[in-house]
Amino acid sequence: MKHDSLLHRQIHPDWICDPLVSSQAFLPTPKDQGRLSVYDGEGITACGAYEHYTSQGNASTGVLSVTVGECNQLNLFVRSEPVEFSEHHAVIDFEPITGSRARRRIAKKLRDFAASRGWQFGGNTA
Repeated sequence: MKHDSLLHRQIHPDWICDPLVSSQAFLPTPKDQGRLSVYDGEGITACGAYEHYTSQGNASTGVLSVTVGECNQLNLFVRSEPVEFSEHHAVIDFEPITGSRARRRIAKKLRDFAASRGWQFGGNTA
């Protein structure tokens, strides 16, 4: 993936704290094993990612995106990780970041990068 490639993250309705999006949207849960699921923007648009995700029965208010470079700035590695349900699946790897405080701080920075870029699909643009 290129430095400026977008990584599309679905934003669950519960993560909206009008008008802000909670940084929880960019924080892997324990079941995620330190890997935050995103769509690789090199292969799918934000609209396509939203349509794919919601067609699987998942809830999403819209799509916010960060770049590979922004992740790298925060010492997060990104890799393509196709899965059965999506060839465009990728992960932002939080594994090297130890401690929940450090992970929350990084999630806030990712959220801020994404929020400054604005909704790529849905959200308040719908």
